[in-house]
Amino acid sequence: QTLFPKIKRMEINKKYQITEKLDDSNLGIAKIGYNLYFCQRNTVFGTYEIYDNKNVLYKNLEPWIIEHKENLLEMLNDNTIIFGEWLGMGHIKYNNFENNFNMFAKAKIEYYYDDIVDDICFKINNLNYNLKEIKYAFKTETIPDFISLVPIVDNNLESINKESLDELYDKYSKSQDRIIEGFVIVDESEPTYVRKYVRCKNGEVKEHFQW
Repeated sequence: QTLFPKIKRMEINKKYQITEKLDDSNLGIAKIGYNLYFCQRNTVFGTYEIYDNKNVLYKNLEPWIIEHKENLLEMLNDNTIIFGEWLGMGHIKYNNFENNFNMFAKAKIEYYYDDIVDDICFKINNLNYNLKEIKYAFKTETIPDFISLVPIVDNNLESINKESLDELYDKYSKSQDRIIEGFVIVDESEPTYVRKYVRCKNGEVKEHFQW
């Protein structure tokens, strides 16, 4: 019983959250104490380090940080990190999007002592991709107007398979009149895990299982 995990009961009426997979750059924004930290790819830096890192920052990120850092410090809950896509770095252009930063997840930050490095380190817990619950990352439970959520494609798809996703992709692409990279799929009963369905690679639409 301790070695083999418990098997979950099968969900009869499953609900899936399907959002658009944006073709851009992952960005995390964390509030730890009285500081903000920005996590892009393999780089983590505080607001006090943006001038030293301006050559590696995402395009247009520096002025965005300068403009909104005080609001983020005031609005984010302590020891919280939010994740999203920073637009303007990928093959697909999103000219009609309201904001550069589009959130898709939130998590809590937990501190622990690491014997190997002999220092205090941190890790993330309670990672949650459910867009209905992302608002709880903010003290007022309100997402600020300079941050958007990734676009919702469908919340009512009854079955997830290649055929249903191909059909949804064609329908959604026509409604948006632009190239769609693909979808991110969340089982709402397990909002810690996501799966991706990708149809656009390097700016070209291909079959999902082609590569």
